[in-house]
Amino acid sequence: IGLGIPAEPLFRSSIEALGYDAYELSAHAHSAPDHEPVQGHVLLKSEFDMMQAGLPFMDVDDNKFAGFDRPIGEWNCKHFAFPFSTQYSKRQYTPEQLQKFITDNQKGIDLDGKHYTLYGADQLMRQTETKVRRLKDEAVAAQIVGDDTLRWQCQLQINSLMAKYGQIAALSGLTPHRNRTVVEGFKPLKKAPN
Repeated sequence: IGLGIPAEPLFRSSIEALGYDAYELSAHAHSAPDHEPVQGHVLLKSEFDMMQAGLPFMDVDDNKFAGFDRPIGEWNCKHFAFPFSTQYSKRQYTPEQLQKFITDNQKGIDLDGKHYTLYGADQLMRQTETKVRRLKDEAVAAQIVGDDTLRWQCQLQINSLMAKYGQIAALSGLTPHRNRTVVEGFKPLKKAPN
């Protein structure tokens, strides 16, 4: 079963017995571009299965979508599929809410002469966290072998990346997760070695 995706036969037969004939996909701000067009939509179970298999599919409103490679609920997807009855269920999202997610995401930020969607800014933050951890690992290794020059070079790059990280967070309104940059044994240098 994918995260939040009702796929197991026992679960499917239970929701069928309760009259659920479709799935409603969750929606959230700054969605990935492949899932953004379909988030919040309702799909009949057969169309949901086609979507998950990467085949073209359509929602209950007859909107057609090309298949995509990354299934809902897998590969770091933050969407969930919830059982839905086309006869009795009420949709969680209005078309206006879904459009606002898209509009806000596209508005994004401009940084260093380049435009990023909010999703792109979030990905840039994740990449920066990874770069900082790698540099901190390198600085720890430099400290162990007594290479203060390399350690200082790493510190300068870390300082620069963390300043950019803060700038991205401030411009986008995204929450910084500085805990994701922690490396055991890393001790920052405050000044250049003698």
